[in-house]
Amino acid sequence: MGMVKKAFVLFLCVLFLVSCAPTQFVPREMKIHKFESTPMYEQTTEIILPGKPVKILLDKNFKVTTDPKQARYIAFAPTEYTKVQGFLKAGKSYKEITEEQEKLINAYIQTINALKEYIALQQLKAEEYRQLWADSENAYRAEQHQHKIDNMYHKTIIGVMGLGAIVIAILAL
Repeated sequence: MGMVKKAFVLFLCVLFLVSCAPTQFVPREMKIHKFESTPMYEQTTEIILPGKPVKILLDKNFKVTTDPKQARYIAFAPTEYTKVQGFLKAGKSYKEITEEQEKLINAYIQTINALKEYIALQQLKAEEYRQLWADSENAYRAEQHQHKIDNMYHKTIIGVMGLGAIVIAILAL
């Protein structure tokens, strides 16, 4: 009886060691890309402005004066009117350029932001795919391990039944 007990305990130890769970499948870590924010645009173009027009100060009697406190009217020489006109054109040009640049810059920034969002979505998709792959691999390994255990149990039962049949056949003789 002592020998049968030892064989049974040894059989249980081997069965316990064989039936341990398989190791979990862990895929390598994915590299996440981070992006810096897009720098703001700074205007570098310059429109050349005409020189400052020379003013002629006039008092209430339309006589030329040099004292700005006595001056009631400001007049320009005919050649100075072109400088005033140049200032007005430059102001209008600045306004038009600024509006167009704002539209272009905003379109550019929206494109960059859309690309950043696209990359973030691609990384999220890759992470989800990676997790599904790991889950699938773990399920496959667990199923494979369970099949090994089932096969071992079936072989053991068939072996015990065969051994029992031999013992019964020996005893029957």
